[in-house]
Amino acid sequence: MTTLPNFIYTEGTIDVEAASAEVVANDSSPTTSVKRGDSLVMVDGTAVAYSILAVAAGNAGFTLDRPWEGSTDTGLAYMIVRGLNWLDNAALAISTLELVNRMDAKGMLVATEAAPESGDGDDEDGAILAGPPHKLYVKKSGAWQEVTAHLARPIEVKTANYTADIDDHDKRFAYELTTTDRTHTLPACSSVYNGFRQRILLPSTSTAKVATACSGADTFWDGTTSKDLTVAGTSLLLVSDGVSKWYLDS
Repeated sequence: MTTLPNFIYTEGTIDVEAASAEVVANDSSPTTSVKRGDSLVMVDGTAVAYSILAVAAGNAGFTLDRPWEGSTDTGLAYMIVRGLNWLDNAALAISTLELVNRMDAKGMLVATEAAPESGDGDDEDGAILAGPPHKLYVKKSGAWQEVTAHLARPIEVKTANYTADIDDHDKRFAYELTTTDRTHTLPACSSVYNGFRQRILLPSTSTAKVATACSGADTFWDGTTSKDLTVAGTSLLLVSDGVSKWYLDS
């Protein structure tokens, strides 16, 4: 049995330099643990939003999409959210059979005729139903859950409070407000998978706000349990660790 890649990476520390896009990775294998397209989302306990443009050879580090906006510092804890490039990008150009074989080798349990059974695999494992129709599953808390993929990242307009669930992965929620505050409640991290994400938007000017709230004992990266959107055109893109925390993605 193999597993899906862990979409959050925090090994070692990094060194940053003011006004430089080059980051030194104090890790034994950044060239195999970080890829172009990943996102640097936290440094020394502070949320940031940088994309990784290149990874240096020889375990030297990586290049950000723009110069580091903070001060020079070394030995900093960090968090990287891995992108979809951790799945096989070449899959679009290969046959269905080869795709299934590659996915199995890269970490997916392949179920060819039916959904995986409760006794198959472990938590955080993934499965593909070769179909048709084709379906993806992730095992969480001992149960297989179907994952709904939204390649176009659809926008859902909300005018009332809303509680999200596992079927809302990668969706964008736009709250059209007038004078009444609204609350967008995130699903419990333990009910979704590591890397589950969604964006909450406030597209227009209003005297009201959108409060994005955690469920149960979950918290955001800074220990708080609610984040407010009050300025038109702003948004929050959040990613779950699959345990108990939501982090800011870029």
